[in-house]
This record gives sequence, structure tokens and C-alpha cells, in this order.
Amino acid sequence: MKTYAHEVDLSEPAKQSAKLVEHEDLSEALKRLVFSRDLTSPDDVRTEVIKQAKDYPISNLFGASVIDGAGRVTSHLGGIAGTGADETAEIEGRMFRHAAQFIWAFRAQAFIEPARRQIWLQHTPQERELDFLVVNNPFVPSGHEGIFTRGLYYGLCGDMLLAAHLLAPQIENSLRYVLESNGVDISNLESDLTQPVKTLGPLLSLPQTAAIFGADCVFELRGLLIEKLGYSFRHRVAHGFVSEAECYSAPGSNLWWIALRLCYTPLALREINATTPTPESKSEKSAEK
Repeated sequence: MKTYAHEVDLSEPAKQSAKLVEHEDLSEALKRLVFSRDLTSPDDVRTEVIKQAKDYPISNLFGASVIDGAGRVTSHLGGIAGTGADETAEIEGRMFRHAAQFIWAFRAQAFIEPARRQIWLQHTPQERELDFLVVNNPFVPSGHEGIFTRGLYYGLCGDMLLAAHLLAPQIENSLRYVLESNGVDISNLESDLTQPVKTLGPLLSLPQTAAIFGADCVFELRGLLIEKLGYSFRHRVAHGFVSEAECYSAPGSNLWWIALRLCYTPLALREINATTPTPESKSEKSAEK
């Protein structure tokens, strides 16, 4: 068996990404950064993984083991070809693996990083200039604004080491905050009558989470933060497994980008609501005519 390599030139996509976010207004530039790329659709990834299983059955027939930098087996990847791939649970593991190795890695190198650098070089903002992203934001709990601001700021200026360690645990807490604000019970009642709150995995498994944030966002958060066949970045940061180099690679960039997107989404929704005509305003215009 031979090893095959394929080089991809990302210089042109990187130039286009930098050009896309060129704007004199910092807020608009950041909006373009977070909304110019759609979140990853799990349905599309599933379709692609099943197609690959049919097109390349040998590479998908057998299982595989995933090892860490020390050579320890961290997870297993089951074979799917010829086993009813559209039905087996093994397909989900392949989906996270595919997204991490190709979709999110490409997004970080060809879009997030070139666009981030362009915004930083053009604006070089102060930390307080990002306050608009977190103040009175329904995604950011009271008392956590400064943590988010610093995490987003450090990521924008390229210090993904600090950004990753600040933002990774905050996303989990913000999910609990949003769910609880929407009347969802985020605690577990134990036999000793204590009520510990749900951790990230159970939170992302709740149907209410998908209803509020969308299936695409939940898929991204699972793959970026907790799935072993994805990046498992939150778990690995919390337990000290993440190296400095990894913070500056695709996992760190994608974590910062999705945190920025989650903070900006309520602002974008406010803008949409502010510009959408109400039934009353439509009636008034009709009367004027």
C-alpha cells in the first residue's frame, strides 16, 4: 500500500477572505467575518461521508484507532462500508472526523485566519472597542462580560493561547445560561437530593438546545468541544492536554470564530428586527398612499 499526498493552494481563497472583510467600520467587518460562512450542516456531512464509503469501500470497510501525541489510543473509528452506512451509529464518528480534518481545517486556514489578520491590521482596536459584543447580550451572563471581551480580543489580535483558555469553558456556561433563561431545567436531581447542573455533553443533547441554537450549531459545538473524533477542545483544554501549538491551529481558530459568532448573533437579530416593517407600520404606509 502506498501513501498519496495532494497539495492545495490556499493563497487565492485567503486573498478573497481578506478582501471580503475590508470595511472602515469594525462592527461591519466582524459581522462579515462571522456570517460570510455558513455553519457546517450535519446532513451535508453525512451525505459526503456515505458517498465516500461507496466510492472508496476499502478505506471505509475496516475500523481504525485514533491515537494522541503520546501514542495512546483515545478512540476507535468503526468501519461502515457495506454495513448500511446510512443507519449505523458509526457514521456519526466518521462525520466528526471528516469535518475536523477537512471542513474546519480548511475554514481556519483559508478564511478565519486571513480575515482575522486583515481586520486586525486595518483597525488595530482597543479591547474596550469590543464591548458592544458582550454588553446586554443574552448569550453572555452578567459578570462574565470581561472574560468574553478579553477572549474575543486576544483571539482577534492573534493570541489564540489566551483566547482558547478563556472562551472554551465560557461557552458551556453560556449554553446553560441561555437554556435556563428560556425555562429549560439544566440541573439533575440526585438520590441525595442535590441538584448539580448538567455538563456540556448532556446540554448539547437536549432537544431544546437544537431548537434554540439550530442543529448546525450543535453539530459544530459537539465536534469542536467534546467529540473525541472531532477536536474535543474544551475537554482537552480543561485537562491540560492542549499544547501551545494546537491553540494556534485549526481547533483554536475555529473555537474563537464560533464564540465570536455566538456573541454577534443576538446583535444581528436585533438589526433584522429593527429593519423589518411591523403590521402597524405597513398599515400606516398604506393609509398615507
